[in-house]
Amino acid sequence: MSFEDDYLDVLQNIEFAIVSVYREHAGLLDLDVDRALQAVMNRYTAQLLDREPKNFNLKGLEFTVADSVQAICEQRVEAGLSHEEIIQCLKRIRASIKKWTKRGGSQGYLKFVEQFIQ
Repeated sequence: MSFEDDYLDVLQNIEFAIVSVYREHAGLLDLDVDRALQAVMNRYTAQLLDREPKNFNLKGLEFTVADSVQAICEQRVEAGLSHEEIIQCLKRIRASIKKWTKRGGSQGYLKFVEQFIQ
């Protein structure tokens, strides 16, 4: 099985949170989502290393996405997922953002993933 198969529900939960923000704010960009996910990843990495997380100074939609994604990730941690697993899921989504932004422009990822989220 692939990583996506093993963590499909987690990836879908995170992407649902992202698409929910996008549907409310059409101006959201892939770059905003990527920075938000980077900040959430940093929080979990910092917890693993027992250090303070870097301050990303997220504003506006970046903050909104990070807050939504963080809430989903916390639910999954409480349900038994490790910090390492959450980080790997976030990395996988960030790789997808890079791929689809390159192919479809500044909202390439968002437009791609939205068609799979109901």
